[in-house]
Formats: sequence, structure tokens, C-alpha cells
Amino acid sequence: MAVTAIDRKDARGLLRLAHPDEVRRLNLTEAAVRGLLADTYWRNGPPTLSRIPLERLPQTPADQATFVSQDDMAFGMWITDSRTHGWRLNLSFLFFSFCKRAQGRESAARLEYAALCRRYGVAGLHDPLAVFHPVERIEARARELAAEGR
Repeated sequence: MAVTAIDRKDARGLLRLAHPDEVRRLNLTEAAVRGLLADTYWRNGPPTLSRIPLERLPQTPADQATFVSQDDMAFGMWITDSRTHGWRLNLSFLFFSFCKRAQGRESAARLEYAALCRRYGVAGLHDPLAVFHPVERIEARARELAAEGR
């Protein structure tokens, strides 16, 4: 469902797949998700994620599923299981993953994601370990990584 929603630019569908706490805490609105899709995944025209084979990574905890592509459009999709909300897509980290795919370097990806957050009013990032990072923390970490050449 997430892949189809991404290919169809279905912001409402993606928001339904995300954890309600992530949506609320990060201020993920339909307008923000549409903008993030346009400026990350769709920036170079209409790709078709549904045609890219995704593989589930082994060795992940039972309450998580991580899918990655194994082609030149490498990205990751993290899904976690919540006792109260069931399986949910980590939407903010998906967009960060698209930034990483485009930028290559971790520091550049963080700076791009932070700039997009500021543009669309998104409060930060929910990482795969369920830690929320405000935009300022993302930018600070980007500067640390850039100083290390990463």
C-alpha cells in the first residue's frame, strides 16, 4: 500500500499509514507530505517505485520490518508494529531516505531534509528507533558529519 501511495502521490493515504503520534508530533499535513513527495521522490519526474523490487532485511526485531531497494534508486522503508496502532510506516524517515538517495552523503541529506522541514512546517524526524529529532538537532548533526567529511 505504501508503494502504491507513493507512486500515486497519495498524501492522504501515506498519512493514514503513518503512526498518529508521528503525524501529530511532526505536524505532517497533507500539504507537507505532497510538498515532500514533490521535492524528494518526484523531483526528477514520475518514477515508478512499484516496479522496483524491495527486499526485507533479515535480522530485524519481530516488531519491525525494513525494506530496501537493491538498485541505483536505493532507499529504505521502515515499518514498525505498535500494540495500539498496528503496523505503521515511518513516514518522516522515508522522506529522509529519499534525501539520502539523492544526496549520497549523510551530511548533505540531513541538510536537505532539514531545509524541506522548514519549508513545509515539519517539526523534524522520527528515526527507526522511535526517537524524535527536531530540525535544529538534524542540522547540528549534519554540521558534525560534514566536519568529519561524511
